[in-house]
This record gives sequence, C-alpha cells and structure tokens, in this order.
Amino acid sequence: MLVSNRSRRQSSAIWPAWRWQRMLDEGVYTSVSEIGDTENISKSYVSRILRLALLAPDIVEAILAGTTDQGMVLEQLEQPLPAGWEEQRTLLKPRALCLR
Repeated sequence: MLVSNRSRRQSSAIWPAWRWQRMLDEGVYTSVSEIGDTENISKSYVSRILRLALLAPDIVEAILAGTTDQGMVLEQLEQPLPAGWEEQRTLLKPRALCLR
C-alpha cells in the first residue's frame, strides 16, 4: 500500500511533538521559543506541531495507521483543537477518522 505525502507528513509530525513535549516536561527546554531557537525553526511551527502531543491516543493511532481522511485531518490539525479527548473525537471523528 502506498502512503500519501499527507499521511507521511501527519505521522512524521507526531514524533517531534512527543519528543519536544518530553523535553519540556524534563526541563531540557523551558519554552516553545527555546525549542525554535535551538532547532532553528519558527516558534509558530513548533507550537502547531506541539499540539499533536495532546491528541487522543485513538486519533494518533488512526493517523499512524493511515486510516484517516488525510486532507480533512491535516486541515483540522493545522487549526487549534480542543484539549479534551472527547471534544477532539467529536470534532474529528464524524468527518475524518475511522476509529474503532
């Protein structure tokens, strides 16, 4: 099965999100600005990607498995999402996710 560029882009963004969140939690970085400065990327990009670390586990699983409407999920993930997992599912599931 071929994986679309969008699918790869979504799943490849999950890993830095988790890494940066772990580094923030451990005190390696103290802010989004520090991550951006250290890694030579924009604070805006770091903020957008870091949101992925807060996704509900089943949403992450669907993204990594490629069982999503790639265009719709990517569009949604570029916008602010609710912090609560149930709210995320309500927003995304009917339109984009094939969750169990």
